[in-house]
Amino acid sequence: MVTKDYTIDELYELIRENTISVLKMRKENEIMEKKFRRESEIRAKELNAILNKFATSSDETKQRHKETEQRNKETEQRHKEAEQRQKENEQRFKETYELQKKVFKQLGNIGANNGAVAEDFFFHGFTSTMQVDNIKYDYIDRNKKRFMNQLGGEYDIVLVNSNHLLIVEVKYNLHPKEVLKFYEKKLPKFKKLFPEYKNYKITGAVAALLIPEKSLEDALNYGLMVFTQSGEKIKNLTPDNMKLYEF
Repeated sequence: MVTKDYTIDELYELIRENTISVLKMRKENEIMEKKFRRESEIRAKELNAILNKFATSSDETKQRHKETEQRNKETEQRHKEAEQRQKENEQRFKETYELQKKVFKQLGNIGANNGAVAEDFFFHGFTSTMQVDNIKYDYIDRNKKRFMNQLGGEYDIVLVNSNHLLIVEVKYNLHPKEVLKFYEKKLPKFKKLFPEYKNYKITGAVAALLIPEKSLEDALNYGLMVFTQSGEKIKNLTPDNMKLYEF
């Protein structure tokens, strides 16, 4: 069981080294098993040949028997050594498994922290201006959620004025599948969850600290606004005069 605290790089290096060692030990065990089988077959043939050839010479037969017994003991010892290596192999697998669990736990915590950092940045950025392009907003909601009639949803940032809403999906690293999910599933059900906004004009946006080219392209094709970070300010990546999709 691993008790030491490791950095992510150290954990990955330990997993890599353990995996290489385990695979090497497996390969060695397979080779030794094949070798032992071949040696056993050869010795059995030798014993039969010896018994047949020296059936009339008891002294030579006894000597050959002793030699064969000695070889069998050596083979048995090698089998024991192979079994010990197999136990060590299994132990290394257990250690590797524990390391992997620790890495995945740390990575999960890092992902959650990154998401919170991104949300904080964009929430405070929009709050500081309360305006996007030429549209001014009266208030801003964060993590707006509702569950009703077996339907539920949560929206990271919602900017509101008297007749318009801008709904922003925030990620640390924006993946294309997240853009599609936001466009196809989350935005269309907003008015069902919040019927008080049924007469409002609603547009959608995605915001992330890291935006791959494919994610940017998909978002713009869906008619969504796109925001990212530029120093301490929010940068709008939406082209001028682009037609925005209204929900």
